[in-house]
Amino acid sequence: MKIRSAPGFAITVLAAGLLTACSTQPVATHDKLDLTQLLDDSSEFQRDILTDGDVTAAEYERALLAHSDCVADAGAVPGEIYEIGNGELTFDYEVFAANDDARIEIETRAEKCRPEYFEQVGLLWAYQQLLTPAERDHARPKVLACLAKTGLTKLPDDADLETVVSAIREDGEVSEEEQACINSNVAFFSTWSNDHAEH
Repeated sequence: MKIRSAPGFAITVLAAGLLTACSTQPVATHDKLDLTQLLDDSSEFQRDILTDGDVTAAEYERALLAHSDCVADAGAVPGEIYEIGNGELTFDYEVFAANDDARIEIETRAEKCRPEYFEQVGLLWAYQQLLTPAERDHARPKVLACLAKTGLTKLPDDADLETVVSAIREDGEVSEEEQACINSNVAFFSTWSNDHAEH
C-alpha cells in the first residue's frame, strides 16, 4: 500500500478539483500564522527549529529527512522526496506486511512520525512560501495568458485570485487544460487559512 507522507500545507484553491482543504472561498490575502500556537503544538525536535520564527531550507530538509527516517524505522519503505508545489516537498511510503494486523501496526507507527518531526515545521515553511500581494500581481499576467489559451479570455488584467478561481469553476469543473495552468502556477493559487492549519 502506497501512502503520501504529507500533503501540502498551503491551500491550493483549485489544485485537485473545485476547492481543496477547508477553504470555502479563495481570498487575495491570507490569515496570519499564529507562531505561539505553532510552538505550543510542536514536539521538542520541531520547537528547536521553530523558536526563531523562521524555517530555513536546510531546517526544512532536516525535518523532512527526520520524518523519512522515522517512517523507515517504523517498518515502512519511504520513497524519493519530490516537490508538490508552493516550494513544499513530500515523499510517499509503502507498507509491506504479512497480514493486516502487521500492516496496521506499521502504519500506526509511521503515522506518528509526521507530528513528531515535520508537521509544524512544514506548516511554517508553507506559510513562508506564499506569495506577497506584489508577487501575486507579478505572476498574474502569466496565469491569465495560460488561462486565455484554455478559452478563459474575458478575465480583466487586474483579476484577483477570487475572480480567477470563480471564472475557472463557473462551468462546474476544471478542464485538463485549466488544471495544467494551475499546476504550472501553484504559487499563484496557494493561500493560507488558520482553519486549514488545524486540520
